[in-house]
Amino acid sequence: MGRFIFSKEYKFIHCGYTDAFPERAVEKLGLDEVKLNSEIAKRAVLRSDRSNSRLYMQVYESAKRHLARQEYGAAATLFQFFLKQYPGDTCAQNSRGFCLIPDSPSEAGDIIQDALKRGLTNRCLGYYNLCCCLILQHDYDSALRTAEKYWLEFRNNDDICEALIWEIQDGECTLCDSKNVQLSLVDLCVSISEKIDDKARLHSWISRKNVFIENEKCDIDTESKC
Repeated sequence: MGRFIFSKEYKFIHCGYTDAFPERAVEKLGLDEVKLNSEIAKRAVLRSDRSNSRLYMQVYESAKRHLARQEYGAAATLFQFFLKQYPGDTCAQNSRGFCLIPDSPSEAGDIIQDALKRGLTNRCLGYYNLCCCLILQHDYDSALRTAEKYWLEFRNNDDICEALIWEIQDGECTLCDSKNVQLSLVDLCVSISEKIDDKARLHSWISRKNVFIENEKCDIDTESKC
């Protein structure tokens, strides 16, 4: 939101543009133009997301090959080099953390958490990755609370997406292509709740999964009638 506000302040200072506001309702403040321009430029760079760029996809595919060989540090280093060219790219930052999850879940969690704070677009993937970090550190309660936070605060405003994720079984990480990261998060929470025998949370997450399945059936029925 802040980026759009600053851009309108810039237009007002340089062009007198007031958008939908009448001129009498806008009060000109003594803003430092140099600082304003610097802040706009900084935010444009730091909030950039080049996940669809050719370079990013090359890095991504190379990292996948390293991950398949369990070369987690090498995979993470590729994204680290990318981030030196495009500092603050939250998608690349999340991907770097993702690569480190099997070997260094604590470090990975810090990197992913920072990407979320900086405005990671795909919040569900970020929160799923955070949960994986916490599970590998045997902090199951925090993993469930993290998932709950996403579900209650961000889920309704988040797009359903496909992504490469880690599936965790008995402390082992396996690469998996998820067709729906939100549903993968639900399955993960069902598994954790069963593991720690938390019946209340298990009931809650199973109910959410059932709603998900019903919604998908409705979508399929709707498409078949079209």
